Amino acid sequence: RKITAQGQDRFESRHRRKDGTLFDVEASVLFLPDLGGQVVAFLRDITERKLAEAALRESEEKYRVLVETTNTGFLILSNEGRVIDASAEYVRLTGHSELDDIRGKAVIEWTADYDRQKNAAAVAQCVKVGFVRDLVIDYVGGNGRITPVEVSATIIGTGKSMRVVSLCRDVTERKREEEERGKLQAQLAQAQKLESVGRLAGGVAHDFNNLLMGIMNYVELCRDEVPPEHSVRGYLDEITRDAQRSADITKQLLAFARKQVITPKVLDLNDALVGMLKMLRHLMGEDIAVNWMPGTHLWPVKIDPGQLNQILANLCVNARDAIAGVGKVAIETATVTLDAAYCAQHVGAAPGEYVRLAVSDSGRGMSKDVIAYIFEPFYTTKEVGKGTGLGLATVYGIVEQNHGHIEVQSEVGKGTTFSIYLPRAASAADIGPVAVAPAGLPRGTETILVAEDEKSVRVTSRQFLKQLGYTVMVAETPDEALRLGGTHAGPIHLLITDVIMPGMNGPDLAGLLAAKHPKLKCLFMSGYTADVMTQRGALGADVPFLAKPFSRDDLSRKVREVLDGK
Repeated sequence: RKITAQGQDRFESRHRRKDGTLFDVEASVLFLPDLGGQVVAFLRDITERKLAEAALRESEEKYRVLVETTNTGFLILSNEGRVIDASAEYVRLTGHSELDDIRGKAVIEWTADYDRQKNAAAVAQCVKVGFVRDLVIDYVGGNGRITPVEVSATIIGTGKSMRVVSLCRDVTERKREEEERGKLQAQLAQAQKLESVGRLAGGVAHDFNNLLMGIMNYVELCRDEVPPEHSVRGYLDEITRDAQRSADITKQLLAFARKQVITPKVLDLNDALVGMLKMLRHLMGEDIAVNWMPGTHLWPVKIDPGQLNQILANLCVNARDAIAGVGKVAIETATVTLDAAYCAQHVGAAPGEYVRLAVSDSGRGMSKDVIAYIFEPFYTTKEVGKGTGLGLATVYGIVEQNHGHIEVQSEVGKGTTFSIYLPRAASAADIGPVAVAPAGLPRGTETILVAEDEKSVRVTSRQFLKQLGYTVMVAETPDEALRLGGTHAGPIHLLITDVIMPGMNGPDLAGLLAAKHPKLKCLFMSGYTADVMTQRGALGADVPFLAKPFSRDDLSRKVREVLDGK
């Protein structure tokens, strides 16, 4: 009826072979009314075509399932660079919700402005060599959200039929991890750099301290010979001041190198800081308010009180210099527990219980570039003559020497906060006042043997001790000291010896001399750093020690202290 009505038709149907099997047929039928209503049919076996179509449909279904379920975006572009097809994941990467939102559009429309040139260069490379791999481009969605996308693309076909097939992946998380890893690597590199500089600083301490001591002590002896009204005394005073400044710089370098000789004590941080506030407020001046915010129930910490003073003084001086005119500084304490997550983001920090000391200022702040260098010795942003560049290096070294951690938070125009974490001490039982040295210059009549290979130290120490009433023998080498000790008829009450000398160290020399002089007491001295003395001189924590350079007053008090058994 249909063919009769419209004159022709084309359709598919199934026919049966003689053996009963079915096969697909495409029929083209023509109605011929002029020939008595005959119908002419052309029949074609389309079994193979149907099988191919079924296979294609199955392939397309698999392709669509693969494209829509993978977390990698799939994209097909025309030879003009416009979207023909894309997966739902790719649509999401562009910040849209439906394929129709981007179909027919150029990728450049959602590429960040700063990456468009890179994108164009990548397309040119792809056309030239046939592919591009692992190109990261930032996409900007309709809501302004930036998504870093890694793109790999391949050219298929040529001319107008050319297509670009791309696989695109959101690498936001990977990029964040890379940035964190880069930050940690930078922190580690900086820590290693500071460690290397610290070793260098400690390495020069011995010779430098010996030279300084010679200069300072010879000046002191010269002053004894010059009348008070003589004009040369002014020059001697200037030499002393310059030598003392050099000695102070050496101490700061050793503090940075974490190799200064210290006497840690268990302290209540609040009590220790209260005693410093008056000095700090005077240091800051009237235009800068100092706000003291003590925490409650602080754990005890163990640190040399002098080092704590150095930390506060250096941080407050920096805060004062960072404030232009009127401003404020806050000093705060609190108990803090650092967990593994925090330590994973801060190289050098160890999990545990700490007391936090924070010094914040309302100053000009610092950029990230400046923060990267502030703990390096001699680095300073101050004008020439306004600072040595050792203040923060000293703070860093002290904190590291006490197994603590230091953190800096700063932003240009918004001030700076230094947070210092000192480990909780095991017990508060030993908290007590720091002993104060008695006044006066103690003297004596005992016999002292000085063993020192540095001539200036040997000569000036002998002269000082003789002036104080002692009988003094001096030896340049350990062998000479043993000879003097063996031939001396009377008692030798005290051995003053350098820890490290050619041929024999001080403790071994003391042991050999004690065989003949069993009541011999010992005072060790050195310009070497504390760690070197421990490794090479075998000095214990309670062994009497005098760090170079030392003055006549230092020597007289320490000698009397050792002889009196204090």
